[in-house]
Amino acid sequence: MSAESESRNTEPWGSFDENQGGGSAVIDMENMDDTSGSSFEDMGELHQRLREEEEEEEEEEGGGDGGDGEFLGMKGIKGQLGRQVADEVWQAGKRQASKAFNLYANIDILRPYFDVEPVQVRSRLIESMIPVRMINFPQKIAGELYGPLMLVFTLVAILLHGMKTSDTVIREGTLMGTAIGTCFGYWLGVSSFIYFLAYLVNAQITMLQTLSLLGYGLSTLRMVTALLSRTVGVSTQVYSSQVYSTQVYSSQVYSTQVYSSQVYSSQVYSTQVYSSQVYSTQVYSSQVYSTQVYSSQVYSSQVYSSQVYSTQVYSTQVYSTQVYSSQVYSTQVYSSQVYSSQVYSTQVYSSQVYSSQVYSSQVYSTQVYSTQVYSSQVYSTQVYSSQVYSTQVYSSQVYSTQVYSSQVYSSQVYSSQVYSTQVYSSQVYSSQVYSTQVYSSQVYSTQVYSSQVYSSQVYSSQVYSTQVYSTQVYSSQVYSTQVYSSQVYSTQVYSSQVYSSQVYSSQVYSTQVYSTQVYSSQVYSSQVYSTQVYSTQVYSSQVYSTQVYSSQVYSTQVYSSQVYSSQVYSTQVYSSQVYSTQVYSSQVYSTQVYSSQVYSSQVYSSQVYSSQVYSTQVYSTQVYSSQVYSTQVYSSQVYSSQVYSTQVYSSQVYSSQVYNPKIRGHVFRQNGPVPLQLLYDPPVNSRVIAPPPDAAAEIHLHVPTVLPE
Repeated sequence: MSAESESRNTEPWGSFDENQGGGSAVIDMENMDDTSGSSFEDMGELHQRLREEEEEEEEEEGGGDGGDGEFLGMKGIKGQLGRQVADEVWQAGKRQASKAFNLYANIDILRPYFDVEPVQVRSRLIESMIPVRMINFPQKIAGELYGPLMLVFTLVAILLHGMKTSDTVIREGTLMGTAIGTCFGYWLGVSSFIYFLAYLVNAQITMLQTLSLLGYGLSTLRMVTALLSRTVGVSTQVYSSQVYSTQVYSSQVYSTQVYSSQVYSSQVYSTQVYSSQVYSTQVYSSQVYSTQVYSSQVYSSQVYSSQVYSTQVYSTQVYSTQVYSSQVYSTQVYSSQVYSSQVYSTQVYSSQVYSSQVYSSQVYSTQVYSTQVYSSQVYSTQVYSSQVYSTQVYSSQVYSTQVYSSQVYSSQVYSSQVYSTQVYSSQVYSSQVYSTQVYSSQVYSTQVYSSQVYSSQVYSSQVYSTQVYSTQVYSSQVYSTQVYSSQVYSTQVYSSQVYSSQVYSSQVYSTQVYSTQVYSSQVYSSQVYSTQVYSTQVYSSQVYSTQVYSSQVYSTQVYSSQVYSSQVYSTQVYSSQVYSTQVYSSQVYSTQVYSSQVYSSQVYSSQVYSSQVYSTQVYSTQVYSSQVYSTQVYSSQVYSSQVYSTQVYSSQVYSSQVYNPKIRGHVFRQNGPVPLQLLYDPPVNSRVIAPPPDAAAEIHLHVPTVLPE
């Protein structure tokens, strides 16, 4: 039976030494697999349990039950049940007593932890000072206590000698107790803390291996690499960590939480992060290559001198972040939210943003190259000294933005909404805008080069010192706009509507306007060069100090307009209608009018040079102090006109009709002035036909009635 039990006991424990006999058990610690995470403290208990089972079998074979009845005092009780109960109680008490005695009396339990050669102790002591850089595979850690315990006792002796030589006085306790308590307290306490930290980061290491690592090195770098090599799995948590000069190659992180972390001089290659949370992080001089982030949250982070290459971010949230001197290359962001961020000296190359929200952001000295933004929302943003190259924006909303000294090159905007924006010293080169809405914007010192605008709406905007070069506008609506000191070069406007606009000191060069409607407009000190206007409607406009050079107007309607101090050079008007117009101090040079209608107009102090009028109708006109030079009128009709102090030089009238004229003042002919004292009302439907040559002087008296329009 003993041979049979011996073979049964040694079969599953190949690491036991068979030459030791049945009374001892020696474990070879070098051959044990220490990567499984099991504790070595249970080996002695397992061996003791085997011996107890063997003793129980021997007692069952040779033991009798004659004294059971006397022990229990049950002589009068007969039956098998009583004997069985008594036997079970006796065996249980015997097993507990034997187990307690053998567990603390058998020295073989501690032998595996101290069975080590001096050569192995020396080699392990030297290896503890040389960290192993292999972190891709778990490192082998010896689980023995002989070397660490001897080193701790050596430290006790050194500390005791130091206290004796320095005449240290201990009021409570002894020098020996103080030295032992300090050294063993440090060893056990720090080992327990490191074991707890390894448990948090899911490192596969036992308490015995932690005691061995710290005992050999006392403060070693090898423990860091050992923990990194054994950290696998999910659910990682790091509290108050500092990393100096780190390099990570091909890592994957699942469900990470970082609290109060500082990283110095870090390089990351091919990283994937899934479901991470970062709290209070500071990064100094980091480089990231080929990173993918899924479902991350960042709280209170600071980044200094960072470079990011080929990054993809999915579903990220950033709270209170600061970035200093950052460079980003080939980035893709999906569904990101940024709250209270500050960016200083950033460069972005080839980035794509999908479904982004930014709240309370400040950007200082940023450069963006080849960016695409899809479905973004920006709230309370401030941009200082930014440069943007080749940008595309799709379906964006901007709320309360301030831009200072920005430059935009080759930008495209699709379906954008802007609320309460301020732009200071901006330059735009080759931009395209599709379906834009702007609410309450202010622009200061802006320059626009080669821009195209499609279907835009502007509400309550103010523009100061603007220059626009080669612009095209399609289907635009402007509400309550104020423009101060603007210059426009080579502009084309298609189907625009303007409501309540004010323009101060503007210059327009080579403009084309198609299908425009203007409501309640005021223009102050404007200059227009080479303009073409097609199908325009103006309602309630006021023009002050205007100069027009080489303009063409097609199919124009003007309602309730006032013009003050206007000068027009080389103008052509085709099919125009004017309702309730007032002109003060105007000068017209080389004008041609085709098929025009004027209703209720008043002209004060007007001068006309080299004018041609074709098919004109004038209703209720008043002219005060007018001078006309070299005029030709073809097919004109005048209804209810009043002319005061008119001078006409070299005029020709063809097919004219005059109704209800009133003439006062003087008329000048080519051969000298002739006093005019004529005040009459011809009957309705009367006509004045072209006269014969001998009646030229009398007919010239009627010419002023058709010229003042």
